[in-house]
Amino acid sequence: MDQIFNWIYLPIFQDMFGMPLSDYVSGYSSDTNLLIPIGLVMIGISLFIAVLYYYIVNKPKLSLWWGWAIFLGINFIINFLVGWQWLHQHMNQNWPNLYEDSEPIVAGVEDVMLFGLANAIISVITFFIVSLLVKWGSKNCSHSPF
Repeated sequence: MDQIFNWIYLPIFQDMFGMPLSDYVSGYSSDTNLLIPIGLVMIGISLFIAVLYYYIVNKPKLSLWWGWAIFLGINFIINFLVGWQWLHQHMNQNWPNLYEDSEPIVAGVEDVMLFGLANAIISVITFFIVSLLVKWGSKNCSHSPF
């Protein structure tokens, strides 16, 4: 499972948030691979918001592309906050242990926020794929976004 999330997050986004943070979230320089729980929560949130849009809200007024885009934006914001805060909290709790070969792992606030942005970007792709899978049973929104 960890190889799946490492393959999704790291090759594309590790240059964005830096190699030290990439090693930290993937478990190479820490005790835990954080990509597994963050990735599973991201998939769960994307699935929940897609089901919410297509089956619970399911309003004719929101069946246009902009209604779908509103829920996509909500998904983006929630997953940005989850990725950013999860990593931020984990690093704060484990700060004394963030040393690799007596060298501190250098990851600034902007790197942690960029990880949140990477999580949000991946959640947009996930939301799009989930939308294609679940939209067919919706009465009003089955043709949204296209």
